[in-house]
Amino acid sequence: MLFQPRELFPDRSARDLFGAEIRRHREKADMSLRRLSEVLNYSKSHLARIEAAESLPYDDLPSKLDACFGTDGMFARVYALAKNEPFPGRFRRVIEIEKRATAIEQYSCATVPGLLQTPEFARESLRCGNRDAPSAEIDALANARIERQTRLANPGIAVQHRPARRGRRLADALHAARCTEGGLRRGQSLREHHRGPGRSG
Repeated sequence: MLFQPRELFPDRSARDLFGAEIRRHREKADMSLRRLSEVLNYSKSHLARIEAAESLPYDDLPSKLDACFGTDGMFARVYALAKNEPFPGRFRRVIEIEKRATAIEQYSCATVPGLLQTPEFARESLRCGNRDAPSAEIDALANARIERQTRLANPGIAVQHRPARRGRRLADALHAARCTEGGLRRGQSLREHHRGPGRSG
């Protein structure tokens, strides 16, 4: 069976465009991903994630790409736009809908929902799924995730009027957190985070 490269969507976001341009120039130069990784001194797996718009590159990669392909700063310009997009393109529609939502229903059996995570838990969770991503990208994704919690402070969000259901989900999430390495400490942090100051029990 012949290898089929993953479909790219350059019109979806600047991050997607950056990855698509890597592939276009790489294929134009008849260069494999492995060969490009050797030329740039970059991890092949990391380059593959960047090309698929699953990860942002380190700050030095755009200039290396421009030098490699002779693109006169094109990669640097697209990267400047991509850095302003905290979420991958495939999640942008979800975030746009979430901003207009009057009720938020979220189900999870293995981890704490992003809308209930603490900054520390968010970073560790994102790191588990993006082990090759640079720390700056993990911090940007975690900050973007925590900023979504401002929706919970809106009195028009139904979750504010159903503390029992939210409490049950938080209890389930805490149970899942305790089942992971270091989960007991993070679970206690989550409980204190959502209990708020001056509350006990």
